[in-house]
Amino acid sequence: MMQQRWPAVDPREMLDAWQASEAERLRERLLGEMSNVELRQRYLAIRGSVERTQDLGHARRRLRVLQIVRGVLGLALVGFTGSMVGEWMLGATVRASGGFAIAVKVGTGSALVAATVFAVLGALGHVVFADVIGDFHERRRMPFRWATLMEVAIEFHGGAIWGAVCGLLIGAITGAVGLQCLHADAVLGGAIAGAILAALGIRLRAVKGGRSAEADYADLGPLPWRGYLTSSMKARGNYLRKRRQCCE
Repeated sequence: MMQQRWPAVDPREMLDAWQASEAERLRERLLGEMSNVELRQRYLAIRGSVERTQDLGHARRRLRVLQIVRGVLGLALVGFTGSMVGEWMLGATVRASGGFAIAVKVGTGSALVAATVFAVLGALGHVVFADVIGDFHERRRMPFRWATLMEVAIEFHGGAIWGAVCGLLIGAITGAVGLQCLHADAVLGGAIAGAILAALGIRLRAVKGGRSAEADYADLGPLPWRGYLTSSMKARGNYLRKRRQCCE
């Protein structure tokens, strides 16, 4: 009578199968307990390529929605406010109603508004459409040094220049498209032109590709909506590192 032989089992395959099953289970739990730091750490420790892809898709979808909302509404507000500023500054000087005159008023006002807003954001370490204009590394919090002050000053001026360019583009779009095509006056036309510029920026960002903020957020696993409203560095501190608790 022949003795039955059991098939050989590779311990590595068993371990891989267990890790895949455990990672899937932990991810399901994490989706319902996104503020659980210990659970997130356990999940990331055994997360595989499948879960990594799922987390990347999760971050991509939520960031895309927030980019559209913040980008379109933000630049539309810049165009709206800039149009009013331009009308107030140049309304008595530029009385023509042609496309060039509208572009000058909307562009001038929008450039001033956008330069101010973008300069402040740049000093705070945030660059609008940073991955469109080039590689941008978020500034880490460091003790006060002259080098840090110089970096803030450079980013302030860089933000002002980039904002002025965006404001002039809003004016150019308003003049090129024409208020008749936009079915709006100069103020509302500036807002629509700002929304168009934001849509173009979002599209250019998608075409450019490369490692973007999506991968940085995906490194942290799935996050709640409010987690994507902050920088990836701050989200790491909020959702991955345990806060110190006072014992006394």
